[in-house]
Amino acid sequence: MNLFLIEMLLILLNNKLIQQKNELILIIHCLFVYLFYLLVFFCRHLEENRQTPLERQVEYLISMNYERIRDELIRLDNFRNGTINSNDMRSLIEDLLEFQLRPDEYYQLFKQFPIDENGKIKYKDYLKQVMDHTNAAQQQQQQQQKSPVYVLFFFLNI
Repeated sequence: MNLFLIEMLLILLNNKLIQQKNELILIIHCLFVYLFYLLVFFCRHLEENRQTPLERQVEYLISMNYERIRDELIRLDNFRNGTINSNDMRSLIEDLLEFQLRPDEYYQLFKQFPIDENGKIKYKDYLKQVMDHTNAAQQQQQQQQKSPVYVLFFFLNI
């Protein structure tokens, strides 16, 4: 798609269809906007794919049960400092979300949790992280649905 736009610009320049400097500036500006859009889309796609399927699945379950999870985390926070121990987090995922984890899977998840200086999970930061990922995914989905290519595919049923 990018090559097509650049080729069209070169054809227009070679055929001298672009008569005024302002038209050329407008076309170049449009190309840069399009390339910027592709760059943003690519970066978001990379960000989303940094998470493993397991991490995305657990985050999805947490976001779908957010209030219940938050309330349980607050209940487990004995010192009311926004932290819980790793065993409590594992129990919460396995019992409340009914999502059984092998030790290696939990270790993989544990690496994603924000940890304080005492080795406890900062659950408030983790919940914010989950909601940020969820909101970003929803925004990306909305933007894709608004894109002309998506609309064309939708109407053509491709």
